[in-house]
Amino acid sequence: MAGTAPRSDPAEADNSGPRFLTLGALVRFAVSTKEAKVWYFITPLRVGPELPLLGADRQPLSRKDLAELITEERITDVPEKHRERVRTEVFGLTGDLGKERFDGLAKLLHTLRSPDVGNRIEEGRLPAILADALPPLSEDALTDAGQQLDGLTSTREDQRRLEAAREQVHTFLDAYRKYATGVLTTSLQTARTSADSVRAAEGEAGRLAERAQTLQARVAADRKRLGELTEQAGGLEARLQGLKESEAYHSIQELNALSAVVRSLASAADAKFDTAAEMRRTEADKVAGTGPHADEVEQRAGAVSEEIGRLRRHLVTIGLPEHDLPAQVRVDRGPGARSADLVRTSRERESEEVIRPVPDFLALVPPDLAALAETARRVETAARTRSAQALNRAEDARSLAEERRRVDRATEEATGAEARAEDENQTAVRAAEKRDDIALDLVDQWRTWIADATTIDLLGTADWSPHPVLGLLLADRTALCGDGDAIPLLDLDRAADEAVTAAADTLATDLARLAQLDATDQQRVDELTAERTRLEQAHDPDPVPPSWVTVSEGAALWRCVDFADDLSAEHRAGVEGALLASGLLTATVDRHGQLTAATGQLLVSPSGERVPGPLSTALRFDPAGPLPADAVMAVLDRIGLDDRTAGRHTVPTARHIGAAARTAARAARLAEIGTELGRLADAAESRQREREQIRGRQRALRDCQRSTPRSMELAQARTSAADAIRRAQRSAAEAGRLRIEADRLGRAWAEKDREHRRACAQFGLPVDEAALRDLHASAERAAAGCTAVVERAGLLDKAMGRFRTVVQAVPDVAKRRADAEHVAAGEWRRWHTEATKLKTLTDAVGSDGRDIERQVEMTERELERTKAAAETLSAALLGLAGEAASAATEAKAGAARVGELRNQLAGQITWVLAQLGQPGIVETAFATPPGQVLTEPAPDRVIADVEALLGSLRRGRSDENALMRAQQVFEQAISGSYDVTATIASGVRLFELVDADGRRPLAQAAIEIDRQCETGRTALTEREHQVFRKFVLGEVGEELRGRLSQAGRLIAAMNTSLKSIRTSHGIGVRLTWKLAEDASGDIIRIKELIATAAAVRSPAQDSELTDLMAARVAAEAVKDPSGGYAVHLRAALDYRSWHTVEVVITGPEEGRERRISRRAKLSQGETRFVSYVTLFAAVDAYLSGLDNTAMSLRLILLDDAFAKVDEPTIAELLGLLVRLDVDFVMTGHALWGCVPQVPALDVYEICREDGTPAATAHVRWDGRNRHFLHAT
Repeated sequence: MAGTAPRSDPAEADNSGPRFLTLGALVRFAVSTKEAKVWYFITPLRVGPELPLLGADRQPLSRKDLAELITEERITDVPEKHRERVRTEVFGLTGDLGKERFDGLAKLLHTLRSPDVGNRIEEGRLPAILADALPPLSEDALTDAGQQLDGLTSTREDQRRLEAAREQVHTFLDAYRKYATGVLTTSLQTARTSADSVRAAEGEAGRLAERAQTLQARVAADRKRLGELTEQAGGLEARLQGLKESEAYHSIQELNALSAVVRSLASAADAKFDTAAEMRRTEADKVAGTGPHADEVEQRAGAVSEEIGRLRRHLVTIGLPEHDLPAQVRVDRGPGARSADLVRTSRERESEEVIRPVPDFLALVPPDLAALAETARRVETAARTRSAQALNRAEDARSLAEERRRVDRATEEATGAEARAEDENQTAVRAAEKRDDIALDLVDQWRTWIADATTIDLLGTADWSPHPVLGLLLADRTALCGDGDAIPLLDLDRAADEAVTAAADTLATDLARLAQLDATDQQRVDELTAERTRLEQAHDPDPVPPSWVTVSEGAALWRCVDFADDLSAEHRAGVEGALLASGLLTATVDRHGQLTAATGQLLVSPSGERVPGPLSTALRFDPAGPLPADAVMAVLDRIGLDDRTAGRHTVPTARHIGAAARTAARAARLAEIGTELGRLADAAESRQREREQIRGRQRALRDCQRSTPRSMELAQARTSAADAIRRAQRSAAEAGRLRIEADRLGRAWAEKDREHRRACAQFGLPVDEAALRDLHASAERAAAGCTAVVERAGLLDKAMGRFRTVVQAVPDVAKRRADAEHVAAGEWRRWHTEATKLKTLTDAVGSDGRDIERQVEMTERELERTKAAAETLSAALLGLAGEAASAATEAKAGAARVGELRNQLAGQITWVLAQLGQPGIVETAFATPPGQVLTEPAPDRVIADVEALLGSLRRGRSDENALMRAQQVFEQAISGSYDVTATIASGVRLFELVDADGRRPLAQAAIEIDRQCETGRTALTEREHQVFRKFVLGEVGEELRGRLSQAGRLIAAMNTSLKSIRTSHGIGVRLTWKLAEDASGDIIRIKELIATAAAVRSPAQDSELTDLMAARVAAEAVKDPSGGYAVHLRAALDYRSWHTVEVVITGPEEGRERRISRRAKLSQGETRFVSYVTLFAAVDAYLSGLDNTAMSLRLILLDDAFAKVDEPTIAELLGLLVRLDVDFVMTGHALWGCVPQVPALDVYEICREDGTPAATAHVRWDGRNRHFLHAT
């Protein structure tokens, strides 16, 4: 289909006159693919002789032939490219600005072209139509920006899913925090209670120990006092004895002897005191010797604790957080319970308090190293099991990875096979298309061959539709397409041969006919030659008698008569013709005067009466005749001449009656014979030429037979197509087999992978090989750690045994030291007794008796008081010693209780540390992770740490039931993003989120999701800002600014056109274009900012404009989340919706204006006139604003034009279009447009009655009259 429009170029007006431009489209429908292919073209050739769209066979022009006519570069199958050509070549609009103006013009023309534009005008929607006709924003700019923003859709969706997952994780994390906080609070409160108990027990034990020490000190003091009293009593007794035994006159020898004894006892006492001092040093050395052993115990315990710490970390790593291993092995080391004794360390000194050295107290927590070793062995067994599980799973993972590679290879092979199958299928499709093209071409060749004038001339057949084979080709151009089973190709080839054979037979028959004619004509030539010879010998030929006349005896009448001299040639011919027609001319006249017919019937008798007007008046007796005159005249007198009977036989001249006539007839006959011989010669020559033509036709027929379309190429194409289809089928089958195999391998792998994952999930193992092998290595390290713990626990036990051995050796040394001190004390007492005696004797020597008596009395009284005091003190000492022993027992029991409570506290601390050590617990329960806590077992430090932990715990508590309910909701909500694994360790439920990146505890996953959300949100915001700044603000913003300016200019141009247009009643139109009353403040601000060019706007203005536009786009996106951003941008930034176009009616009074509405008091015709005038002015403004108005097409299309408008108004509107120089093509019911205002118009009227085909009548209006051209 194509249309041609004349164009005039001022630059070429003087040279070439009008130019033409044809726009067309070639549509080709492929039967095999059931698709239509369209090619568009623009050419200066005019439809008709220059560009024949149909061939002689009424077949459309082929693509190849079209390209040969208009050149290949003028054809395109890209609609956008064709649209660009129309824009530049038809309307002369080039560049981006031209593209924008063309879009606006096309929008307006489409609006005016709409079939319901009349109804919309009547509904009062003219302002809306005008607003819609304003140039919209560039689709390219909107699409580019929309695609950029749509490119972020998947990112937004991912971000939304991530945000949703984050919300779900945080919701569950809040519930889990309350649960974890509650569990830790309970454990910490239990630890604090244990610490309080330990502190109370320690206080009680300290009080008991202090009381025992106080009582022990009192016992020691009382014992010392008792000793002093005993010594004092002994001294008093010795003094008394000395006084009693002294004599005033004791000799000096006795005093010297006693002095010697005293010196000897002093030496012995000093030796014993030295021995006792040495034993005290030995005891101190023994006690000091326990220190290194205690240090070794602490060192070994630290090594065990360090190994246990590493082991516990390994166990957490391998997923064995539940075990009986303590958090550490601690040594509670403290000074032993020291005692103080009143000991005399030398002979000259008084007794002094000596603190006895005691080894440090060591207590292992836990105390049972054998149980620890057994626990380590059990854990080692579990670690070995875990290691084996991880190793087995790792092997399975490796096997799965290999199978996955096989699956990938199979998938690649299947994909490659599918690609090859697709290629083969495309090849088959192309082969089928080629086959169909060849079939169509063969049909076209047949149609061309059949429709060829030569073929029609040679074969003599114009209508082949009845033919059983060729008729199908004529009826259906696609009859040979496909496999073509309906029409055997051999039959198709034979069809031409049969037709050619039939035509050849016809030509052969014609040649035989010519030969027969040659023979016939030769015979005629011979006859004519003989006749000419006779005529040349003056032999008159007989006239040709009627068919009913036969030859008889006598002479023929014509030989006996001649014409009268005064008879004209015309009458002579008439008489001879009448006689010939009546049979009289050839009748026989005998000598008796009887005229007899050949049948023997007597026609004229001489005995009859004469007739009134006899033939003798016209004929006379021929003296040269064979009969006498009487006989002849008798006959002539009895034949009437002027009968009134109708009907006659005419001859041009007389030929037989009369010698002159016969001579003339002979001459004429000779001339006729000459002519006929010439004719026969010409006929022979003509037949010769015809024979040559027939022979030429035979040659042409043979050429035609050779030019007959043959099906060999189609047969080969069918074979190739069938082979291609079979190859495609084989490739498809192979691809299907490989795909099935790949799918089978994939399903098998997926099943094994699911089983592997299920097994890993059951054992709490990761799924990938590297992680499993890492876990296997960690499990091996954990097992080795268990062995190391057992070994180091054994070393600790041995060190503890050595410490106990050296501690147990201390009491023996202490006993020897006590014995030495006791011996030294006895030696001192002996020395002291003798020394006292010596002193007494020394003092007594030289005293008088009264002094000695007074001293004895005083000594006795003092001795009695001393003994009484000693007895009293001894009795009290017995009770105090019992009380001290009880206090010591209670203090020991208190110390044992403290040890038990410390062990309980250590276990609780281990439990709390185990809970805090679980993955994610610290991050979950604490806003700020605490530092190192519970590192010292001291109750005060424990209580302080517990208080600090309780104070730093998050607020809110919940029980396990609330957690389980939240878990159910969480698992359902998060299943699309993460897998949730739940375990219990150290009495705490632990949750991990599993995805493709691995496992993460809930709190860590929440932090990671927060980070991802923030990172994604920041990146998305930055990307959106960049897109808005570059595309929306840059491209769409400038597009919006240009459209606003263009719309303003267009409205002004419309008003310029409307100024000169008024109805006969003086009604005119004016347009206003302003912001709508409901326009929001952001629109006003956007318009203010967009009015400034981007190069002039400040960064702050750009930022503000970006925010305003982004807000409007976001609001539109919320209204329709499923729409693309191009749609949102179009809706948010459609400046036409921001404004209102008002049609203001002016007149008829001067200065009167009113808006077009139902209240405008206009008739329907006036309303439509105003509306159409406004639209025509809009078109004129657009077209007049084009750069090259001389070259651009000023044409509008109207469907159902001027509906409900009366004839005079239609005439005015058509006249307006003429004045505006706007051509139009319009349709309408009973719309002629033959009015004086239109100088020229072509009208096509479609006429049709029910049940009959439609016909078109072409009428041309010349401004005054209609001229009927033709009808089809």
